[in-house]
Amino acid sequence: MNAVDGKSSLLGVDVIASDWNNRIRSVVLQLTSKIPEVGAIASFIIGSFWPQDKVDVFEAIKEDIRNLIRKEILEYELNVHKSEIDGLKIILTRYQEAHHHEKGHFLTNWITEADKLSIIFRKSNNNIHLIHVDITLAILHLAALRERLDFGKELYEEENTEQWKDDLKDMYKIYVVDFFPNIFKQWKDWRAENIVYESWTETHFIVIPPFFRIESHAKLKDKIGGEIKSYSVDLSDSTTTFEGIC
Repeated sequence: MNAVDGKSSLLGVDVIASDWNNRIRSVVLQLTSKIPEVGAIASFIIGSFWPQDKVDVFEAIKEDIRNLIRKEILEYELNVHKSEIDGLKIILTRYQEAHHHEKGHFLTNWITEADKLSIIFRKSNNNIHLIHVDITLAILHLAALRERLDFGKELYEEENTEQWKDDLKDMYKIYVVDFFPNIFKQWKDWRAENIVYESWTETHFIVIPPFFRIESHAKLKDKIGGEIKSYSVDLSDSTTTFEGIC
């Protein structure tokens, strides 16, 4: 393994397929396509995020964050707000199952609860450990606003399309333009602070000219996962040889 490979593995930021990632991707693709009928996206989300034959999407996050964050903080926040997340699932289920004339009520509740959860997790003091949760909730939130834009006139029997469109655009901006770039930078800075870099040289005497051999060494230690990577190279007297790995 070379130095660059070592860094990538240690930081734990390789982009790999995962159960959580696949579920998120499938819902996003569905959202960006034409939604055929009222309630269809809610049904798709329930099947993807809360399937009967697998763990739910929030449990799947725990398998996706090894060496990325402090898992105990994620678990604490999910446990504290479990009732709110479960409540959102119930609302989606009721929206999906409701008679047509009842759906407007449950769609309003869906948006209201998504608003609350968005604020809870985005404003948390632990938010750098909650990015996966925020992405999941953002999709649930934007899906509700998209559903209202597409079918609000039919469900509420009123024309408020421009306001609904503005609400969706404003929330998209909050997530995609403002929040996620900023919180991801904060996470990268925090993650880098938890990688300890150490370098040194060693001189070894030999029996042929120039009668010594110099080795450069470096070590990276991950304070989150506990992983250690060591590197060494002969015939160098520079302690900066491995700076590129950190």
